Amino acid sequence: MTFPRTITRALLLAVVALAGACAAPVAEKYSIHEDKLDSRFGHDPVISDIPVDKTWDEMTDAQRAIFRARYRDMGPDYEPPFPVDGQLKIFQEVKKLQAAAQLRGKFSALLSVDEQGKAHSIKIVETPDEKINQPMALVLVKNTEYKPAKCAGKPCAMDFVFEMTLDVPVAEAGEHRGKRR
Repeated sequence: MTFPRTITRALLLAVVALAGACAAPVAEKYSIHEDKLDSRFGHDPVISDIPVDKTWDEMTDAQRAIFRARYRDMGPDYEPPFPVDGQLKIFQEVKKLQAAAQLRGKFSALLSVDEQGKAHSIKIVETPDEKINQPMALVLVKNTEYKPAKCAGKPCAMDFVFEMTLDVPVAEAGEHRGKRR
């Protein structure tokens, strides 16, 4: 049995596309565990989709692309603001907050960062519990220095999109649930 050339070509393209989709890497998750970087997704209290110990310049192009995807229509000559020293200090502070709060869920915020890299305000977009909002705002706005965004290669004001997932380690979750109040 023979197939017309166009059907054979379409089937071949479909098989190649399917093979490529199956071979696509799973997005790596990053966290801190006992104050060391741990790139396994597991039972760490704070989880990110980009390395938390890297500055903007230290991240790979693929890692920067993951972060840039948080922004709509960001052209190639634009660069978002980012913590000067990377996000590790932020995540270490959040880990301390999380030890007391024991929250699960996504936290995301928009920080207004000016052309000098100074954060001025924060808008909480998603939170697992309002009790973490003020301490998070303090960490993100007051205690973090940012490299300014670049618009057409020049420093400019832009929002910094911060996202993370909070989780309770399995042992702690079980202990927490088992305690009487």
